[in-house]
Amino acid sequence: MNKSPQNFPPSTIFYLVRHARSQTNVLSDAGASQDSSLWHDSDLTSLGIEQATILSEKFQNIHLNAV
Repeated sequence: MNKSPQNFPPSTIFYLVRHARSQTNVLSDAGASQDSSLWHDSDLTSLGIEQATILSEKFQNIHLNAV
């Protein structure tokens, strides 16, 4: 049975966003990723701050129903 587009429920859009570059990423890239003591919230690098700023600007006019 074919349904016309007006019979479908409204679509849902998912935005998948990875965290910005952090100090832990830098350590991981240097080969320290096996150290579980590094797996914590860490400060963003200057690149990470720039990435987060750009992302916030892109989402500024997008209404989110859930996070």
